[in-house]
Amino acid sequence: MNRNDNIKDKYLRLDTIPEKGYLDCDKSSLEEKIIRDSINAAKDSLSMYKQGSTTKPGTIPHELPLYVQQIVQKMSNPNAVDREMFRGAANREKDVLSMTSRLFGKVDGDELDAGYLLSGGSESLNQIAYMLRNKYFMQTLGQNVRHTGLAKAIINATLTRQKNGQNNHSNVITPRILLPVNYHFCGIKGADLLGLGNDSLAFYDLDNNFDVDEVSLENTVKEIYDSGDDIIYNLTVAGDTSHGKVHDIKRISTIVNKISKEYNKKSPPIIIDAAGSYMFIGVMRNNPQYDGILPEVSFTIPNVEAIVADPHKQPIPYSCGMLMLKDMDNVRYTDMRALSNPSYLDMDDSDSKDISAALATIPTSRSGSNAFALWAYMAFQGMSGLKAEKERIWNLVKDFRDYVASNENLELVCEPQTQIVSFMYKGTGEENIEIYKNIKNNSLDSCYISKDEGMLVKTSKQRERVNSGSLDYSGLFVTIMEHNTQKHMDKLKKRIDELVKTPVYFNRE
Repeated sequence: MNRNDNIKDKYLRLDTIPEKGYLDCDKSSLEEKIIRDSINAAKDSLSMYKQGSTTKPGTIPHELPLYVQQIVQKMSNPNAVDREMFRGAANREKDVLSMTSRLFGKVDGDELDAGYLLSGGSESLNQIAYMLRNKYFMQTLGQNVRHTGLAKAIINATLTRQKNGQNNHSNVITPRILLPVNYHFCGIKGADLLGLGNDSLAFYDLDNNFDVDEVSLENTVKEIYDSGDDIIYNLTVAGDTSHGKVHDIKRISTIVNKISKEYNKKSPPIIIDAAGSYMFIGVMRNNPQYDGILPEVSFTIPNVEAIVADPHKQPIPYSCGMLMLKDMDNVRYTDMRALSNPSYLDMDDSDSKDISAALATIPTSRSGSNAFALWAYMAFQGMSGLKAEKERIWNLVKDFRDYVASNENLELVCEPQTQIVSFMYKGTGEENIEIYKNIKNNSLDSCYISKDEGMLVKTSKQRERVNSGSLDYSGLFVTIMEHNTQKHMDKLKKRIDELVKTPVYFNRE
């Protein structure tokens, strides 16, 4: 039986405002009904998202940050757009940025609180990509794209280069985005939103271990430069969604910088997408209890301009993302003052950077309560508590990894590095989808297993095949979160055993 059947149609649905509301009804009876219907509707969400049974890599909020968030919203409902009016929220935002950026190479004397809390990883990526797009056009191409728009800026830049003999190619300049084939779809979404289009995406391949194929990276960068194009920004992965892979960003930086120098090009800025794995990476690197491989993820790596993180993939309420910037200079490329002040890059240090909270971010209104919740969580846990949580998760990861490796019907896709274990059934690929469906749709199962129809993709050609609908590259993964226990994982292992040992399960309803 599907879990949704338990509560089907047991809560009120309205598609128009009722004629009679609070003012025309008995207060207590109306409030009770609204609360009861709200609880039942929440149960309808909970039916596929209960403690220990998540279908997505989210987690159950810790009670303390959730409580703090609710208190703050009730008291002042702070809007982070105004850092003068809501000083407490502004200070909390700066505190959590400083706390987190210290995990990634920043020290006293650096601009520790540079950045923003936003709605999630996609918005954080789009924000920094927006900044770097404008910076590229204004600094590299000498075009005020904010004034002329993208089409005129590209045409003007192309004509100028041809006139000055700087571009021997007849084609129009196409600024490119460098990224690996396993990059999250938000990278594609960002290119679309910025008007650059998917043709601007320059994918490089991965090796058999799903790490960077250095030869492919080198060839991709050279092809971009040989065509007369530039790299507008370099997207890198530190914990991708379905593998948890952390790429060697320092090595990527070294390779791209070397080739850029050979072509007399400016080295492109690097964005590190650490989204769901950021806290694991931050507290487990150099931890004696960690026996995996974690390359450096740090602002000290040359050309790193931003690190994207997702606090709401920790025990923090949705929606909460984090954009950590190396410094605040890049915010000036999206600061609205630039539209009336073309010389805004020359603003002196007396200009308040706090104004950028309203004038430089994509969302103008932002809930300040997220900062209180995240601050409460990190202050309550401390480094010792955070490490204990991640060490426990790592032990669960290793246990599940060993289970997969010893199962004759399963195989690891790659060695885990963070909180994700990716694996697959030894078959055609379609079986992985069936395993996922059977576990997800059964009321007795623990549903923290996920599928990815592009999990085995290592090359651009394979990516194109997946986009055409092929299931040849399907796989499964488990994201182990703070609320998961050994009991949950053992239950999942037992369930998978039933399925892989009895293929008839693949066809059940």
